[in-house]
Amino acid sequence: MHDIMKRMKTRREELNMSYQTLSEKVGISKSTLQRYETGYIKNMPVDKLEEIANALEISPLYLMGWENKATTPSKDSYELLLINEASKLNPKGKIKLLNTIQEMLCSPLYNNNYLQAITFYEQEQN
Repeated sequence: MHDIMKRMKTRREELNMSYQTLSEKVGISKSTLQRYETGYIKNMPVDKLEEIANALEISPLYLMGWENKATTPSKDSYELLLINEASKLNPKGKIKLLNTIQEMLCSPLYNNNYLQAITFYEQEQN
Protein backbone atom coordinates (compact mmCIF):
# COMPACT_ATOMS: atom_id res chain seq x y z
CA MET A 1 0.00 0.00 0.00
CA HIS A 2 2.93 2.31 0.73
CA ASP A 3 3.99 2.17 -2.95
CA ILE A 4 0.54 3.26 -4.07
CA MET A 5 0.43 6.21 -1.67
CA LYS A 6 3.93 7.36 -2.56
CA ARG A 7 3.48 6.96 -6.31
CA MET A 8 0.09 8.67 -6.25
CA LYS A 9 1.42 11.69 -4.39
CA THR A 10 4.63 11.92 -6.44
CA ARG A 11 2.80 11.74 -9.77
CA ARG A 12 0.08 14.18 -8.69
CA GLU A 13 2.77 16.66 -7.69
CA GLU A 14 4.72 16.07 -10.94
CA LEU A 15 1.60 17.07 -12.85
CA ASN A 16 1.02 20.04 -10.51
CA MET A 17 -2.43 18.60 -9.89
CA SER A 18 -4.38 19.55 -6.78
CA TYR A 19 -6.44 17.11 -4.73
CA GLN A 20 -9.51 18.92 -6.01
CA THR A 21 -8.59 18.52 -9.68
CA LEU A 22 -7.71 14.85 -9.33
CA SER A 23 -10.80 14.08 -7.28
CA GLU A 24 -13.00 15.70 -9.96
CA LYS A 25 -11.31 13.67 -12.72
CA VAL A 26 -11.83 10.45 -10.75
CA GLY A 27 -15.32 11.28 -9.51
CA ILE A 28 -14.64 10.97 -5.78
CA SER A 29 -14.56 13.51 -2.99
CA LYS A 30 -11.40 15.42 -2.21
CA SER A 31 -11.36 13.95 1.31
CA THR A 32 -11.62 10.38 0.00
CA LEU A 33 -8.72 11.03 -2.35
CA GLN A 34 -6.66 12.43 0.52
CA ARG A 35 -7.43 9.34 2.60
CA TYR A 36 -6.28 7.09 -0.27
CA GLU A 37 -3.07 9.07 -0.65
CA THR A 38 -2.27 9.11 3.07
CA GLY A 39 -3.14 5.44 3.54
CA TYR A 40 -6.06 6.09 5.87
CA ILE A 41 -8.21 4.01 3.50
CA LYS A 42 -6.21 0.84 2.97
CA ASN A 43 -8.39 -1.08 0.50
CA MET A 44 -8.78 1.01 -2.63
CA PRO A 45 -11.34 -0.51 -5.03
CA VAL A 46 -9.76 -1.73 -8.27
CA ASP A 47 -12.01 0.49 -10.39
CA LYS A 48 -10.90 3.58 -8.44
CA LEU A 49 -7.26 2.53 -8.69
CA GLU A 50 -7.66 2.30 -12.47
CA GLU A 51 -9.42 5.68 -12.68
CA ILE A 52 -6.75 7.35 -10.54
CA ALA A 53 -3.98 5.82 -12.68
CA ASN A 54 -5.68 7.06 -15.85
CA ALA A 55 -6.12 10.56 -14.41
CA LEU A 56 -2.45 10.59 -13.40
CA GLU A 57 -1.46 9.30 -16.86
CA ILE A 58 0.28 6.21 -15.49
CA SER A 59 -0.47 2.50 -15.68
CA PRO A 60 -2.36 0.76 -12.88
CA LEU A 61 0.56 -1.66 -12.65
CA TYR A 62 2.97 1.19 -11.95
CA LEU A 63 0.64 2.65 -9.35
CA MET A 64 0.46 -0.75 -7.62
CA GLY A 65 4.25 -0.99 -7.57
CA TRP A 66 4.30 -3.99 -9.92
CA GLU A 67 6.00 -2.05 -12.69
CA ASN A 68 8.94 0.33 -12.42
CA LYS A 69 8.22 2.48 -15.45
CA ALA A 70 5.51 5.13 -15.19
CA THR A 71 3.92 4.55 -18.59
CA THR A 72 0.46 5.44 -19.71
CA PRO A 73 -2.01 2.58 -19.43
CA SER A 74 -1.81 0.14 -22.29
CA LYS A 75 -3.91 -2.78 -23.38
CA ASP A 76 -1.24 -5.10 -22.00
CA SER A 77 -1.23 -3.48 -18.55
CA TYR A 78 -5.00 -3.90 -18.23
CA GLU A 79 -4.70 -7.54 -19.27
CA LEU A 80 -1.94 -8.11 -16.73
CA LEU A 81 -4.01 -6.44 -14.03
CA LEU A 82 -6.97 -8.69 -14.90
CA ILE A 83 -4.78 -11.78 -14.79
CA ASN A 84 -3.26 -10.74 -11.48
CA GLU A 85 -6.64 -10.12 -9.89
CA ALA A 86 -8.15 -13.31 -11.36
CA SER A 87 -5.31 -15.40 -9.94
CA LYS A 88 -6.47 -14.44 -6.45
CA LEU A 89 -9.87 -16.09 -6.95
CA ASN A 90 -10.73 -19.57 -5.75
CA PRO A 91 -11.91 -22.13 -8.38
CA LYS A 92 -15.57 -21.17 -7.94
CA GLY A 93 -14.69 -17.49 -8.44
CA LYS A 94 -12.67 -18.30 -11.57
CA ILE A 95 -15.63 -20.15 -13.10
CA LYS A 96 -17.91 -17.20 -12.30
CA LEU A 97 -15.38 -14.81 -13.87
CA LEU A 98 -15.18 -16.91 -17.05
CA ASN A 99 -18.97 -16.99 -17.32
CA THR A 100 -19.13 -13.22 -16.83
CA ILE A 101 -16.47 -12.67 -19.51
CA GLN A 102 -18.36 -14.90 -21.95
CA GLU A 103 -21.58 -12.97 -21.28
CA MET A 104 -19.78 -9.66 -21.85
CA LEU A 105 -18.21 -10.92 -25.08
CA CYS A 106 -21.70 -11.65 -26.41
CA SER A 107 -22.97 -8.16 -25.61
CA PRO A 108 -22.75 -5.21 -28.03
CA LEU A 109 -22.28 -3.00 -24.98
CA TYR A 110 -18.82 -4.50 -24.29
CA ASN A 111 -17.69 -6.08 -27.56
CA ASN A 112 -17.83 -4.56 -31.04
CA ASN A 113 -17.51 -8.06 -32.53
CA TYR A 114 -20.20 -9.59 -30.33
CA LEU A 115 -21.83 -11.48 -33.23
CA GLN A 116 -18.62 -13.45 -33.77
CA ALA A 117 -18.55 -14.35 -30.09
CA ILE A 118 -22.18 -15.48 -30.17
CA THR A 119 -21.49 -17.64 -33.22
CA PHE A 120 -18.39 -19.11 -31.59
CA TYR A 121 -20.16 -20.03 -28.35
CA GLU A 122 -23.15 -21.48 -30.23
CA GLN A 123 -20.84 -23.68 -32.32
CA GLU A 124 -18.94 -24.73 -29.20
CA GLN A 125 -22.15 -25.97 -27.58
CA ASN A 126 -23.08 -28.15 -30.60
